[in-house]
Amino acid sequence: MLAWVHEPFVGRDAELATLAEACVQASSGRTGIISVEGPAGIGKTALVRAFLTGTSPMAVISAGGDEAEATVPWGVLSQLDRGVAAARCALLRRIGELTPDVDPLAAGRVLYDTLGAVSSQGLAVVVVEDLQWIDRPSAVALRFALRRLADERVLAVVTTRLQGSAFDAEWRRLFDDRGTRLRMVGLAVPEVAQLLSALGGTPVSWPSARQLWRHTGGNPLYIRCLVEELGPVMLTGATGLLPAPRSLAALLTGRMAACALETQDLISATAVLGEHCPLTLAASLAGTPFPVSALEEAQAAGLLMENYCEGVRHVEFPDPMMRAAIYLSLSPPRRASLHLCAARLCAGTVALSHRMAAASGPDSALATELTELAGAESAAGRYGSAAGHLMSAAGLIPEPALREDRVLAACTLWLRSGAAHEVSCRRGLLEELLPSPCGIIC
Repeated sequence: MLAWVHEPFVGRDAELATLAEACVQASSGRTGIISVEGPAGIGKTALVRAFLTGTSPMAVISAGGDEAEATVPWGVLSQLDRGVAAARCALLRRIGELTPDVDPLAAGRVLYDTLGAVSSQGLAVVVVEDLQWIDRPSAVALRFALRRLADERVLAVVTTRLQGSAFDAEWRRLFDDRGTRLRMVGLAVPEVAQLLSALGGTPVSWPSARQLWRHTGGNPLYIRCLVEELGPVMLTGATGLLPAPRSLAALLTGRMAACALETQDLISATAVLGEHCPLTLAASLAGTPFPVSALEEAQAAGLLMENYCEGVRHVEFPDPMMRAAIYLSLSPPRRASLHLCAARLCAGTVALSHRMAAASGPDSALATELTELAGAESAAGRYGSAAGHLMSAAGLIPEPALREDRVLAACTLWLRSGAAHEVSCRRGLLEELLPSPCGIIC
């Protein structure tokens, strides 16, 4: 049987309905095959568990692939003798005793007969997780059996990441011809808010949920990891760049470290410039003489992507979390140096933002520039942007009274723009301010 983990499960109503409908049809003698597809952490396993919790099959027969065992003969199929069905079916026990010299087609025939015997007593659900890591003999035998199931009371559910050699043309043909391919994507913003509330125990604002949705792509695993690492209060109240989960950050930085130095420089420069930028700009900042070769290696490592915007070749990260992981892995001196160089390559407010990011202490001149920019933006009705620049200016001002003035002015502009959540996120900062002349703090 599957190992149960008690965790919040939100959304996925349409996916659960698809599985439930297939279950009803299989119960009436119409074999169903469903492939649940999506990237790691998107909720494939949680969906299958939620489905099984809400149904009552006569037997659940489960197995799972493992990357380290992808070359072990019968590594997946031999697991199918587990569970209550094994005690009732001698054929199923034979599956668990397969030896490397057994013909996969013969094993497939045994599996087919086994599923027919088990389903004669009632609905049998076969679950195979991480199909991308299934060993070849198991794959051949499983496909043999699934192709021949027709009017048995069997529902086969497999999960896969749509990567790896196991998900080849044979599997695609089987699922396209005989089954249903259920492609899972990230949670929507309301579902992210629901998951955050369930994990943190308190309601979450829409802006906080939307920020985390954009950062994680709605991936439930990444959201849970960040809640565990940062805590729900700190995570939903964060105002700067959100980090990537530590495990993902370690994986990405390790992948980057395996690249050539000029490729690493190009990736680092892109992270400093933002989520995307012209390739020529990233190459200039990185000092990379052969950016195309470096980009090719970065693409092969899954760290950068190539895109075109109005005919200009751009480079970008596959998602915001990847950029955050790389950016935050840079040492503070390295980040500051790259930002200062970027400021010289850019102009206007972009250059100003790089100078601000490079600042390591009080800078009255830069604070004055930011305040003047905020005044112009406020006059033009861009209150949210003006508030952000005033808050940045406050961080560069050493005098407490002037710093307080900028913070309160920023909060006033945020409230005027309807962004009360920005003020709420800075409640701790506001509580530390000196009392205003009227005794009222915004």
